[in-house]
Amino acid sequence: MKILTAVSVLLFGLSAAGAVAGDVAGQPPAATPIDPRELKETENCNMDDYRDQIELTLCSSHNYDIADKRLNDMYKEKMAHLGNDTAKLRLRTSERRWLKMLHKQCEEDIKTGGTSRPMLIFDCSINLIYSRIDFLKSCTDVGCQAR
Repeated sequence: MKILTAVSVLLFGLSAAGAVAGDVAGQPPAATPIDPRELKETENCNMDDYRDQIELTLCSSHNYDIADKRLNDMYKEKMAHLGNDTAKLRLRTSERRWLKMLHKQCEEDIKTGGTSRPMLIFDCSINLIYSRIDFLKSCTDVGCQAR
């Protein structure tokens, strides 16, 4: 959540200051894509539709929100179907440990700075979240299968 807040403040500040980039020199103007903030909660944003870094970051942030919601839904579903309290405790502990690792790993893996860094961190997080969703699908009362 700290990442989302920081990116939102940064993007709002850049947009308000008129720092939104115009057309790239030598390239024809692109068709105006939908503002990533106007997409439905369940509709993935197509990164290929955007050239401006602010829009790319907003698009990536939107896709992160979708992945995060899917992860939360999968976790709740698994917790509801686990009949064994020990299995629930193991899954809860595992999930908390994984969530701490998620943001730390992406922050450490993305060494680049600049305006693309937040987008790259979102993209890293999205990939890890979908891997975690696949992992959670394997969970039963007996446990989860490492992938």
